[in-house]
Amino acid sequence: MAELPLIKARIIIEVAGWPEEHITSTLNLVKEKFGGENVGIAVKKATIREPKKISDRAYSGFVEFEFTAKRMTDLVGVVFDWMPSSVEIIEPVDLLDTNANFSDLLNDLSAKLHQYDALIKKLKSANILLQRDVKRLDSKILSANEEIKELKKELKNSE
Repeated sequence: MAELPLIKARIIIEVAGWPEEHITSTLNLVKEKFGGENVGIAVKKATIREPKKISDRAYSGFVEFEFTAKRMTDLVGVVFDWMPSSVEIIEPVDLLDTNANFSDLLNDLSAKLHQYDALIKKLKSANILLQRDVKRLDSKILSANEEIKELKKELKNSE
């Protein structure tokens, strides 16, 4: 089978928060780290758009990347790992891939969804336990307040 053409794409990775210096340093870190861990990705261009104030405290900036991906699974991996706010496939116009690559893509998607599902279940369980602890503490505080009121009453009556 003939080798598949490279996929040329453009993404935007946005960073928001405060202080402004933190956003600037994070944007530089994103620019430095992007594509380094994935041999199927070759960065062609990276442009930082400096942070702009978006509220009383918060700033937002972004890094725009143009890159090539060897396979669709590499591109989807970028989407999962970096969660860009925008993805544009520039070329090829018609995407063709092998069933093995699509199977890899679907398996990667399924694995990521399982990871997210496990994390959500873990966070949900932790939240339930925290709510129980808060209720328990709340009842202890109410009980302690009642005891304090009774002690104050007794003290007042003994004077």
